[in-house]
Amino acid sequence: MPFRAAIGFCLIVLLLGMVSACGENANQKEIAAVRRAAEQYLSAEKDGNLEKVYGLLAPSSEFRRNYSYDQYRGIVADKSVRLADYDIREITGLNSETGRPELEMLADVLVLVRMFDPLTGLTTERETVFTFVKEKGVWYKG
Repeated sequence: MPFRAAIGFCLIVLLLGMVSACGENANQKEIAAVRRAAEQYLSAEKDGNLEKVYGLLAPSSEFRRNYSYDQYRGIVADKSVRLADYDIREITGLNSETGRPELEMLADVLVLVRMFDPLTGLTTERETVFTFVKEKGVWYKG
């Protein structure tokens, strides 16, 4: 009888480990998808590809709902400071409890950004957190 109990206990531990590993694997896939979305967004910003940047903004975001692409181009044209480089440091806060039905998940992306101001010639560096959201299976800049 103790042998059967030990076998049963081992099976439970094994199954719990498999469930946990499956959850971790799914989590890693989401983190990789967030990283790809962040890379696309930041690369487009760095390259000055305004159309791509606008397209990578979440459709449900207040900015996309309130500003057309042409309005966005006008806003950006007034700014001289540009993203010179970036380093994605960490992705945290992966969460499916968004509080908004149109959002499937949220994630925070910690990024070291280097900004260049051509008017002054100065480059500044700071860490900032960008929120990314998943809508209809796609990750966007929030």
